[in-house]
Formats: sequence, structure tokens, C-alpha cells
Amino acid sequence: MNISNPALLIRLLCAEGKVGVALQLRHHMLRSHIIPDLPTYNHLINELCKINDIRSANLILIEMSELGVFPNCATFESMVDAYCCSDEVEKALDLVCLMCKSGIKPNKRTLNRLVHALCERGFVEAARILVEILNEHMASDLITSTILLDGWCRRGNMIQAVELWNSMAKRNTTLDHVAYNALINGFRLSRDMKLAFKYFAEMFKKGLLPDLITFNILIGGLSKIGNMDEACSIFSVMPHFGISPDQLSYQILIQGFCQQGNAAKAAGFLKKMLDTLMVPEPLIWNVLIHSYGRCGDVNSAWKMKDKMVHWGVRPNIFTYNALIHSLLNSGNIKDALRLKETMEMLGDEFFPDVITYNIFISETCNFGNSFVALRFFNEMRMRGVQPDVITYSILIKYFCNRGSMKKAEEIFARMQKAVVLIDYVPFQILIKFYCNQGNINKAFDLHEIMAKKGLVGRPSMYFSLISVLKKGMV
Repeated sequence: MNISNPALLIRLLCAEGKVGVALQLRHHMLRSHIIPDLPTYNHLINELCKINDIRSANLILIEMSELGVFPNCATFESMVDAYCCSDEVEKALDLVCLMCKSGIKPNKRTLNRLVHALCERGFVEAARILVEILNEHMASDLITSTILLDGWCRRGNMIQAVELWNSMAKRNTTLDHVAYNALINGFRLSRDMKLAFKYFAEMFKKGLLPDLITFNILIGGLSKIGNMDEACSIFSVMPHFGISPDQLSYQILIQGFCQQGNAAKAAGFLKKMLDTLMVPEPLIWNVLIHSYGRCGDVNSAWKMKDKMVHWGVRPNIFTYNALIHSLLNSGNIKDALRLKETMEMLGDEFFPDVITYNIFISETCNFGNSFVALRFFNEMRMRGVQPDVITYSILIKYFCNRGSMKKAEEIFARMQKAVVLIDYVPFQILIKFYCNQGNINKAFDLHEIMAKKGLVGRPSMYFSLISVLKKGMV
């Protein structure tokens, strides 16, 4: 091996992804009393961070300090990136603090990466403070502010978002369509479409044209509040701006119509997709199959599955679950069981999961057949499919409705012993039934357990508790 210029060779090895060999060559250099220069160390740290070996990168950083090779912004930038990617934002913050103490000014890319990571973790206030501190020494940056703006919007804090927006305007920050999209999306998330359209109109006044993301945000917001006519109008004007709808544009509308029970209208948008040779992902097909099933149109559900296969889209477990639901919803338990058997023969990828069993348990409870429901409950556990909180809630509610409180309590006790992520629903079901029976002590004892777990029920549960308490005082 020609190592007349080992530092250059290390950089070349790093560029080829051969960091292990590069580290060995570095070791050879040190044994020969040759200290690698800063660019060489930066290449090593960068490659180690790329493969997420932050521990080794840290050791290299310590080595640099001991040998008198002072790091620069590029050295730290790689490590900040790696910590953010590994969800170790606190360590990334510590590193930026070390940079500042060492007199190294973080560049905009490093700052933006850290602000984005903080916002992703929900530490929007920490991100804001960081931006304020660093902006005292660095010029304000649109990307940094937009990341922070997006963080506030995603957290639902529109007051802070608008304050930041106004401060950006006061600083004469040139706002772009990305910043507008972040703010408009915030109003979509808070279901304030009036303000979303206000800033949409403002974009035009500023000479900015909406892009595909802008239109999808607006279509999504209108669909969410059930205004499908307006959503379709926005969809129809997209071509006038030279923008073609994508999979998401169609998916939003198809899901919106399916949620309203209008499977026929949703199928019309599927046809538009196929007419443009845009083949939908399995999710869109599954939504339509499920919608037909909910409407009791089993025939159309199966036709949709056949069309899905015809277009080269492979059905998945969600497809089969939707078909089972459609069969059970129409009272056809025999065909549903046959389809379940087919799933079992198709292999692990299609093996009945917790959703499959929840559908069977729910529908057999609706038929009033607790024996079969419990048989499915026992079968799923025997097959290694762990019941979830929905499974337990279905059974608890069924036995409460039948007046079998002892059985409901038995299922509830079993749930508490199991390793299950519990929400408020099973507690609320039992508490409301205890209240209906006038059993104040059991209702409030269970509420106390619920409160200790940090769970909060719906208002109707608290009305039941207050009501039964008032009756007890009379």
C-alpha cells in the first residue's frame, strides 16, 4: 500500500465508505508520530456519524483535543446531525453549547437541524429560546423561523405561531410559499379554515403561487370538517395553476367521501386516478372496500378487491380484514370464517391479527352470541395474538349491556393483569354502568384508580358520576 500521503488516503477511504480501514491507517500514522490534520479528522468523524457510530466519533473528538487539533464547525455539524437522527437531542444541545464555549459559531444548517429536532420532539419552547439566543449573534434566517413556525403549528399553538409570523414580517423577512404552507397547515390542524383561506389569499397578494402541498393542505382541511363540495372545488382548480393532483390529493377526497358513507362518489375519484394511469396504493383500495362493507354492499366490496388485483396491486391483511368486516356486517358469518381460514393458509403476512379478531368478537357480540365471542377471545391468545384495549372494551361493554357485571369485572381484571396499553374507555364503560346501578362506591373507587393512571374520561362519564352523587345525597 502506498502511504506516502496517509492523510489523503484516509480521506479517499472515507469517501468510499471504508471507515474501518481509514481508522487503521490513522492508527499507523499516530504510531509513526504523524498527527492527522483537521480535514482528515473531519472526514473520519463524518463517516463514523454516517454509520451511527457516535461513540467512536466522540473518542476521535477527544483524541483531537489531546493532540492539539482544534475542531471547527464542520466537525461538530456531523455529530449534531448524528445525535438528532438518533433522537438524542439533549446531547446535540450539549454539543452546540460546547461549540459556543469554544468560540465556534454554529452555522445555519446546524442550527436548523437542531431546531427541527427539538420541534419534532415537542420542545418548541426550547427551540424558540435557542433561536432567540443565537439570533443575537447571527442574522435571522427564514429556514430557522419556518421550522419553528411549523413546530408551533403542529403543536396547535396558533397564538405563538401568529406572533412569530408577525415578528418575521416586522424583521422584513422575505416570506416564501413554504412558510405560508406551514401557517396554513396550522390553521387546518386547528380546523380554522377561514383563517387558512385568509393566508392563502395573502399569498397571491405577495406574488406567491400555491404549490401541490398548499392545495393538499386545503383539500385535507375542508374534508376534515366535512365540506366535500368545497374540497372538490379546490381540487378542480389545481390544473389551472399547472399542478396535477398526486396520490395524496385523491386519497384525501376518497377517504372524505367514504367517511360520509358516499362510496359511489369515492369510487368516481378512483376511476379518475385509473384514467390517468395513476395506480392507487393499497390504502386507497382498502378504504373503499371498507366503505362498501359498512354500507352493506358486499358485492361491490369484492368487485373492488378484484379490480385491485387486476391493476397489479397486491391485497394485504387490511384488505382481508375489510372484506371480513363487510361479510359479518351483512350477517354472513360462514363466508367470513372461510375467508379467515384462507388468510391462515396464505402465510404469516396474512395471518389473522388483533384487528381480525376484534372484528369477529365485535360482530358476534352484536349478534348476541357471547359463547362464540369468547371462543375467538381464547383462540387469539392461544395463537399468540395479544388482545388490545379495544378487545377488552368490546367484551366489557357487551357483558355490561347484558347485565352480567360479574363477567364484565372478570374481563376487566384480566385486562389489568395483561401487558396492554390501557386508555380511558374500559374504565368509562364500567363507571357509567355502576352509576346506572346506583353503585356509588364502586364507581368512585374505579374512578380513583383511573385518575391515578392519569386517564381522563369523556364529559358524559363525569355527568354520570355527578348525577349518581346527587341522588345519593337526596
